Amino acid sequence: MAIVKVKKVHDPADLISAGKILKEHIRANGLSTKIAGKDYPHVTAFVFVATMFGYVTHIKKPVAMHKPGEMMRIVINDATFQGQNGPYAKEVVSYCGLMADDEGYSVATTNENGTKKPIKREIIKPFYSYECECTVINGKDKDKVIGFGYGICSNLELSKSKWDEYAILSMSQTRCQGKGLKNQLGFLMSMNGLEGTAAEEVTEDHQHQDMKTAQKAKGKTPEKADLTEENLKSVLTNIKLGKVPSLEAVEAAMNVSPDQRTQIEAAFKEMEPIYVAPVEEKKAPESEDLK
Repeated sequence: MAIVKVKKVHDPADLISAGKILKEHIRANGLSTKIAGKDYPHVTAFVFVATMFGYVTHIKKPVAMHKPGEMMRIVINDATFQGQNGPYAKEVVSYCGLMADDEGYSVATTNENGTKKPIKREIIKPFYSYECECTVINGKDKDKVIGFGYGICSNLELSKSKWDEYAILSMSQTRCQGKGLKNQLGFLMSMNGLEGTAAEEVTEDHQHQDMKTAQKAKGKTPEKADLTEENLKSVLTNIKLGKVPSLEAVEAAMNVSPDQRTQIEAAFKEMEPIYVAPVEEKKAPESEDLK
């Protein structure tokens, strides 16, 4: 593939002009995701921009960080959400951790008064964790390394707790590529109203922190906007990429119509055979506190 060169990259006016065109292309083609009110470009958007500068990433072989036979535990409970048609209950992952982490499990399943929290069911499955590195090179001179990237992913992340091993491995590759290109091109994203971090790097902790920051700045909880058809397309695309944890996460951020909810639920149902691996399930022992 021929390399598209950016002319006069030393001229700020040319960079600003090119950046505006990139921003329109990224948004028009669903290459970014709204998270806590901020616009995060996908790694594919960074790769698109990199081709303009002649930058190429060389991704190394992912390295497994988990030990053979290492297992993890997932706790699933019912949670109540407020929908347009009233409150409804849905199963959610309330905790996931290594089997060896008895202390973390105890803290997560115990109330402040010392009583045990109700547990609907538990899932025991293999633990997967991968790290990956990449180098960023100038396409004009393959011997000239201009940057590095490092990424890590595991199914201890709540939104990825049900992912198969290959999906965890693949995300570590994606994240290292995004990090390497961010170090070189993040400034171009930021100067045009996009976040300099790739959406794939944003974890649940980052999302919660961004929301708290936004609420603190406004002094109140932000009102939800209606889910537009353009944003719906982006949501459906991100579900296929495994970057939307649940329908509830969408409804927590925007007002979803019944027809849109049906489309989103169908998208999640279509992805279930890909991300949900066969696992051993066991019922949690009945606690005396629940009797």
